[in-house]
Amino acid sequence: MKNNIKLLLICILCTIKGIAQSSKSILNFPNAFIYEVGNGIEKSEIWIYHNPQTGQFLYVPNDDMVKAVLGTPEGIYTIFTETEKGEKTAIKQKIYQVLEKSDKHKLLKSINQTKKIDGSQGQIIAKGFTLSYLKSAEVDTLFLSTQIFGNANVLYGFSLLEGDIKLPHTFNLCGLVPKNQFITHYFSKYSSVKLLTYENNPYQFEVKHYKFKQVK
Repeated sequence: MKNNIKLLLICILCTIKGIAQSSKSILNFPNAFIYEVGNGIEKSEIWIYHNPQTGQFLYVPNDDMVKAVLGTPEGIYTIFTETEKGEKTAIKQKIYQVLEKSDKHKLLKSINQTKKIDGSQGQIIAKGFTLSYLKSAEVDTLFLSTQIFGNANVLYGFSLLEGDIKLPHTFNLCGLVPKNQFITHYFSKYSSVKLLTYENNPYQFEVKHYKFKQVK
């Protein structure tokens, strides 16, 4: 009898352990930002998945080798790559600007304009601002919203990654805007950003077979 109970407990523990390992190997993202970005010549869409509970973001670029880039509130970004031979590697980078405190958002000046974005979670209202740069006379216009729960610096950190897989420089807003304000629109002389929607759009990414490398 005791042996049967012991065996049953071992089976239960193994099952729990297996479920825990499985949940860790699969990243879940219930929501998605869908942006339209332009460079003055052409426009394209960028999808960035978001988990408000964990604070994690997942950027899935249109790239044969890079399958996804994971960003966390700790400023750790993991680039998941796969070669033609099927070798899977996860390379980590640390983006310190995500964590740094800054008062550069004082460069923002409020304007009497708003924009509205429709989404599956309700309408998002964004307030307008102008952004002046210290080293140039250029003034850009952007719209920001506090209605989306999360740390926007994690989103902006994707523009600071090493290499070619990064968001456009228009997302480089770490320290320039408060971290609770997400970009919905950005207009400059040569580029533009437009949030098409923030919606429920579940996405899963499996990390089980990737070989992780140390943080740079």
